[in-house]
Amino acid sequence: MDEVKNIIISGGGTGGHLFPAIAIGDSLKSKGHNVSYIGSKFGLESEFLKDTNSTYLLNIKGIQRSLSIKSIYNNFIFPYRFIISYLKSWKIISSIKPDIIIGTGGYSSGLPLLVGIQKQIKTLIQEQNSYPGITTRKLHNRVNSICIAYESANTYLSNKGEVLGNPIRQDLKVYPKEKARKSLGLSTKTPVILIIGGSQGSTPINNHFINNHKQYTQNKIQLLWQCGKNNTKIKHEINVDGISIKPFINN
Repeated sequence: MDEVKNIIISGGGTGGHLFPAIAIGDSLKSKGHNVSYIGSKFGLESEFLKDTNSTYLLNIKGIQRSLSIKSIYNNFIFPYRFIISYLKSWKIISSIKPDIIIGTGGYSSGLPLLVGIQKQIKTLIQEQNSYPGITTRKLHNRVNSICIAYESANTYLSNKGEVLGNPIRQDLKVYPKEKARKSLGLSTKTPVILIIGGSQGSTPINNHFINNHKQYTQNKIQLLWQCGKNNTKIKHEINVDGISIKPFINN
């Protein structure tokens, strides 16, 4: 085996950023390397990695785009959270002394990458989207390497990205259709549409099915609907046979 490395993987907030981080980490750990995670206490990682001793959570969240009082407050204290999280990232990285820092996107990945750049530690970004996130766009000219899933992402990254696809968790299993439907409380006799608007839910997609779900059930089509944890009121508003609404689907 090659020399054992200390590796930090930073990123999360949403499943789209967190699960690639977990997949990369699991693969590296299977090769004997030491892996630590840095995420946000406001992201999915605070739930999925809460029992992991090598997980560090920052008090950071992204800029809010809505005009609610809560969003205005969060934006007002963002500079404070940024400074505190930057200092915590510096302390964590100085303690671990990683050989490389890998960022998978989200507001919690930018600060560890920035610290790594300033401390001249090797840095890598794994970008899942065809349109790169703000962290990738801001830091793409400063990190050592970028791995992308789509060639079109290179349009925004000075053609620095290497197309490698997206990492997939090894613990995912393929179940027979009948067994899967039964485990999800669905009938095995009628078609199923799976609705996933990302781990946080998609407002346009949710609104479509709120307004049109009867068209599906009247045509004997079942809906397995991941609405997002902030949209659980949908489950209380729509209580119809043939529709299974879940904040997030773990399996």
